[in-house]
Amino acid sequence: MKENQGFWRRNHFIILFFLLGCVFFTGARRWDLYVDPAMQVGARISSFLALETFAWDGNTQMAGEIAGPGEARVPDDGFEEEEFGQFAEGDPDGGEQGGTLPEGGEGDLPGGEVDSQNAPEGSQSEFKTVELDYFDDALFIGDSRVVGLRDYGKFEDHGTFYAHEGLNIFRLLNQRIVEVPGQRRKITVEDALSQNQFAKIYIMVGINELDIGTQEGFIETYKERLSRIQELQPDAKIIIMSIMLVTEKRSRKGDFISNKKLIERNEALKELADGERIFYLDVNEAITDESGGMNPTYTSDGIHLKAKYVPLWTEWLKTHVIE
Repeated sequence: MKENQGFWRRNHFIILFFLLGCVFFTGARRWDLYVDPAMQVGARISSFLALETFAWDGNTQMAGEIAGPGEARVPDDGFEEEEFGQFAEGDPDGGEQGGTLPEGGEGDLPGGEVDSQNAPEGSQSEFKTVELDYFDDALFIGDSRVVGLRDYGKFEDHGTFYAHEGLNIFRLLNQRIVEVPGQRRKITVEDALSQNQFAKIYIMVGINELDIGTQEGFIETYKERLSRIQELQPDAKIIIMSIMLVTEKRSRKGDFISNKKLIERNEALKELADGERIFYLDVNEAITDESGGMNPTYTSDGIHLKAKYVPLWTEWLKTHVIE
């Protein structure tokens, strides 16, 4: 008994500090804002000291980030895990990879026929229709929605993807998500863009940032990232894809995700297009219904497209190419 009391007296501060830390990080919405900088500093120190035992690639998903198909969701947003991880198993609701499109066949997109003669705002060009090989020299950067496009959009032999669940505009360039061929390591998007050149770059991020900072800060950071990408890719056409909306039911949930916020951010993103090197595409035309939000038939969680509906996005991109 006395030994236990002595142990408590010697270590009570450390134990209390640990317990308080557990309570804080459990309740904090975005504790990665504290952990990420600390881990990155640790990585730099270990690199300086030539230590190889400490590594931080910025890929750990934190509370508040939107998990993608096939990934266990952190218990912060109220969704059950059964809504995820179903696609790879060919769940009848989720659909198998390479599944069929809704009735009507390939290219039968919601909202009626595509008017391929209308150019997007910020563009002086008209749309044209292409085949998938058009995207062979294209790069797609984005969060879990773009991961879904990579995995289920029939891009197996076309395009390059720098996409990761939870990616946001603030970590867009410095998060280590790009695999190095033949090596067991990843590099940052910025480093990858310095080493590889693309003809067109499609970007979609924005939903993970809804509970971080302000819209003004988001747009200003987005503008800075575009400027840096232009420096690294002087010959590339950059296409901002609108942030994909959620279902109206998910929007009414009452947390940080709402279509009102997403629409406001999309309107601001549209203003970043200059019609020369930067263009804007409203991909929501492909996935929304008469409610204005994502068609609930297309999703299990109200946020991500089911695997069998991702090709709708692909077909829409094929008919909305900016010349």
